Amino acid sequence: MRGEKLIVVLLFAISFAIVVNCYSSGAPVSDEICASLRPNHPGEPQSIKFPYQLQVNKRSVSPLDEVTLSIIGRSQPFKGFLVQGRRKQFDKETTPMGTFTFTNEMEKELQGIDCLNQENSAVTHRNGDEKRNVTIIWKAPKEKGTYLLL
Repeated sequence: MRGEKLIVVLLFAISFAIVVNCYSSGAPVSDEICASLRPNHPGEPQSIKFPYQLQVNKRSVSPLDEVTLSIIGRSQPFKGFLVQGRRKQFDKETTPMGTFTFTNEMEKELQGIDCLNQENSAVTHRNGDEKRNVTIIWKAPKEKGTYLLL
């Protein structure tokens, strides 16, 4: 892309737990889960229409800028999620890019995951409580490029 801007494309691989036995304290950490972004919940992925809304406060950022992402339960609450930033070619390269930052208030609901020894390179829920709105802050890497929040 042109100039100093990074294009942030919003694509999500989010895990919403609708089965009873799930990871209420957040997605477990392993190289496999960090690469696939599938927390290995028992049961099948949901097959109904996506009942959640995803919003970002900006789609184009400069290196080290922050993007605020909101996950909003439109027709029903959700319990779990797993989010990571990657280069646009996420299907070929699974290295996490950027980091997630947390305010004191956010730390009650969110926790960072260290994927591939990169601190806070993914974020997940802290508890199994029903949620209607979660706000996440992603800090872009210092390298220029096109990135996705998955």
